[in-house]
Parts: sequence; structure tokens; C-alpha cells
Amino acid sequence: MPVETSYALVLCDRNGRPIGEINAHTAFEMDILLNTASTATVTFPLEDDLADNFEPATRLKVFRQGNDPAGRLVFYGVLLPEALQVDFGSGVLEATFQDPLALLTRRGCIGNEDTKSAGVDAGKVVARLIDRQKTRTGTPDPNTFIRTINASTVSTTADMGAPRDYEPGEQVWAAVVECLEEGVDLVCTPYDGWAEDGSRDMLTVRPVSAPTGTDRPNVMLTVGDNYHNTVTGITMSYQPVTTFARAVGPGGIVYSTQNWSDPMGLGL
Repeated sequence: MPVETSYALVLCDRNGRPIGEINAHTAFEMDILLNTASTATVTFPLEDDLADNFEPATRLKVFRQGNDPAGRLVFYGVLLPEALQVDFGSGVLEATFQDPLALLTRRGCIGNEDTKSAGVDAGKVVARLIDRQKTRTGTPDPNTFIRTINASTVSTTADMGAPRDYEPGEQVWAAVVECLEEGVDLVCTPYDGWAEDGSRDMLTVRPVSAPTGTDRPNVMLTVGDNYHNTVTGITMSYQPVTTFARAVGPGGIVYSTQNWSDPMGLGL
């Protein structure tokens, strides 16, 4: 028997501590992508009390509720400053949350990523590039919120050709993309550090060899951890259920209710 699937959206502070659920009256679109940052865009009414909590560094957790009543975390993202738009005329805000891969586009290499010791395995180089950023200090917070990968546990068939150094200030994500182009995929899984170990981590990343093979017309299209990555992304949209209705009947009779059951028999 098919299991009905729903999604729970939980707004959190910059540390991952839940503020409140925002499912009611919320429309959102979620893009789960391969080898780039996944995103979730939320449209939310300004009149709701939780609207004041949407600010840069706010986080969003999206749980898929199906067979598991507790839900499975399928997205965990952070709100960047330029990704919050407020429309006072329409009375709504639009906020786009991105997973931590997006933060790598805002980080420059330190210059001592020590990728040469990783040899020519492009997967190991990715691990060194990402892990080294966790040791950074400064203001604003330079943390990438990606769990330590540990290059010694990574083994791929992607060959860099020759080890290379990375100059200070060279964009971290651009360096990662070089490795992806050599045949590495990033298997990313949302990680609730606040709930699991009290950390601020949001994502686990596992570099693997990009799969190759023959055409399979009957293959299932999937992306994500524990799946065969056969597509570059999946887009899912959700619209809230209408819980308020206003009906104008014959002679201008007006009826409104929060839980519409058509008591006037208007066929609406």
C-alpha cells in the first residue's frame, strides 16, 4: 500500500536550534542537485510571527515524512544575505536557503591545503581542500559547516595527472570543480549536527568515482546518498493547503470559515 509523503519545514537559528515549524501558509520549492549546492526557496507571509526570524545565517531543515514517522532529513541549508527578499506590497518574503557547498564559493584557499600529500587521486585532493577550511579562524565565521571527510579514507579512480599547489585566495570551489572535471562525484547527505553531536555541522560529503557505463533506458532516475546518481538534480514544489475560504452567495450573503465544509450548500 502506498505511503503518503509529506514534508516538515523547521526554521532554526544560526546554530541549528529549532525556532518553529513553518509549514502553515508556506509555499516552497526544493532543488536537490549533484555536484553543486542544493537549495530550498520559501515564500512566507510577513504577518506571521515567525517572519521576524528570517535573517542572514538563519537555517532551514526539511524532513521527509513517510514510512518513518520521525521524518528523514532531506535538506539542511543556510540563508545568505542576498537571498532574502521582502515584498511589503504583497505581504510576503522569499528566502532561498543553500546547503554548505555554497559557502565554498565564498572561501579562498589558505595556501597550505597540503594537497600534494594526497598524490594524484582527485577524490583525496577534494577531501584535503574541504577539510582544511575547518581550521580557519576569523570574522565573519569562516566555518564551512561540512563534516571532516578524512582523505585517508577516500579512494577514487580520478587522476589529477600531477600534484599541484593552491595559491592563497584562490577560490576553494573552483579548485574543487577542477577535481570534479577529472571524474569525481560528491555524494552529499544533510547532517543535523545540533541534534546528533551538538556541533554546527550541516552536511557530510563523500568524494567517489563518477560512474560510467552503457545506456539503460529503464533505469530509475535518482540522486542522493545510498542511491545511484543517474540525474543531476530533482526539483520538488509544494503549495500549502487552503484553510480559509470566503463565499459570497445570492443577495450578497457572505460566509467565511477557517475549515471550509460548504455549510451553505453553495457547491464551492
